[in-house]
Amino acid sequence: MLTAGTSFFLCDPCDSDQVIHAALLISLKEGNYTAELKDPKLSLSSNKNIQIYYDLEGQFVRQSANIETAMGRSRQLITFRTQGDPDSAETREHIRIATRWINLRAEVQDSQLHPVIDISKTGFSLTCPASYPQDHILEITLQYRSRRFTGHAAVCSANTLANGDTRYGISCLNDQDAADELAEGVEEIFTDLQHRLLQRTTGAA
Repeated sequence: MLTAGTSFFLCDPCDSDQVIHAALLISLKEGNYTAELKDPKLSLSSNKNIQIYYDLEGQFVRQSANIETAMGRSRQLITFRTQGDPDSAETREHIRIATRWINLRAEVQDSQLHPVIDISKTGFSLTCPASYPQDHILEITLQYRSRRFTGHAAVCSANTLANGDTRYGISCLNDQDAADELAEGVEEIFTDLQHRLLQRTTGAA
């Protein structure tokens, strides 16, 4: 279970991108959890349902919760109560971590660098001025902490932005080619960012 001083993630189920945000549990009293949100851009209101994600005896789990109060002055604090029992979230396909804070970029086809907006265990989204149809296969390279991961991925969604660029949802392919490292790299980056976010939340890094 969550204890005071524990870092965890939370997600708004209404968020279509399912981006998770880091939080720090401040206290627990009579079933009421008080936590500090670490994303200043995240705004949550009272009586809102959320999903929380945390480590339970070595397993990554998720659990429903309901926000009872939300306060946002010098610190973003919420109180919430959990609902039901936690279940496994080890697959993590449907949760995403925002990547703007690490300036992650991708080389797409023409070796131009394009910003990666968020990443999951099996894919990511990026913005790009080029036009690609849905299901189009792209050769992409991600560079992260001096390592390069190159491989193939498919366009699974495309949305035109106000500046004329397109935000693409990208899904990695389960390529059997040993030289295709993108899927493995995406999973590695996602896991590492998850750990880095928790470390930042507790002040360990």
